[in-house]
Amino acid sequence: MGTEDEGTAGGDERSQDNRPRIPASEILAKIEKGEPVKYDGVVIEGDLDISKLDLPTERVERTDWQKRIGLKEDVKLVKSSIVITNSHIQGKLDFSNSILTLTPQFRV
Repeated sequence: MGTEDEGTAGGDERSQDNRPRIPASEILAKIEKGEPVKYDGVVIEGDLDISKLDLPTERVERTDWQKRIGLKEDVKLVKSSIVITNSHIQGKLDFSNSILTLTPQFRV
């Protein structure tokens, strides 16, 4: 189980298997601020969707095919270190149209 420094729940909310529950909004707020995200042994409740975050953008060249399938030329830059291990995400994980500047680690 993680420690407070590793981003476990600040409250006493626990899942059925006694893992801390973390709202997705807490993780998204860290990403928006560029802070490191590190969670171990938690249940993440909600969608991890960066589309509505105020992040810096970068323009990338797209092929005609990429444009047809909806990939945008302006992509969001995610500068946070993201490590989520031994956890369960109860929601969608959507980092589409983004560039992660550091390699994320998801081991759930």
